Amino acid sequence: MTSTEPGYHPPAFPLFEAVFPDEVSEPRRWLSGWNGLTTAPATDVTLAARGERATALVTSSRWAAVDDARMSGFLTLTAFRVPELPDSTAELVRLAEDDGRWDAGTLDVDGRALPALATSVGGVTVACCVDPPAGVGVVVVAVGAVALRRLVPARRTAYPADPFIAHRYADLPAVDDLVG
Repeated sequence: MTSTEPGYHPPAFPLFEAVFPDEVSEPRRWLSGWNGLTTAPATDVTLAARGERATALVTSSRWAAVDDARMSGFLTLTAFRVPELPDSTAELVRLAEDDGRWDAGTLDVDGRALPALATSVGGVTVACCVDPPAGVGVVVVAVGAVALRRLVPARRTAYPADPFIAHRYADLPAVDDLVG
């Protein structure tokens, strides 16, 4: 695939994936989505994982501020079909911007507890960690216990569409239904 062909183009920033500490077997994984121009590297990438007791969407990016990550997290919540969420994007934005919804905490990233903001809606947790010095810009939206790790090329075979290489749209496999 050429760099000017429309499709998925891997980003220049690190990608993170879900790890389920309460799971015995490896979860099913897939490239869930991305944003950006269709002929340029993605501006954010979402990797999905579904285990027996946990499910997660992990979005990696280079957000300038944690507010942008919070927004991404609330928009991602819609994939979980949370009944408590409003139908309007404007209302989702308002909820994401509501400082009173978010609690300070930590997120396990590569075995380190990094500062994060977290909230929960309808049993689904949203956690955001934007730490440029650590090279981390990530949002995880999950049901169940989840930690994160940097995706390395050796683990790319766990994904039907390798997130480290470019793919034409026609070559991408169908995306699993997250809650199905």
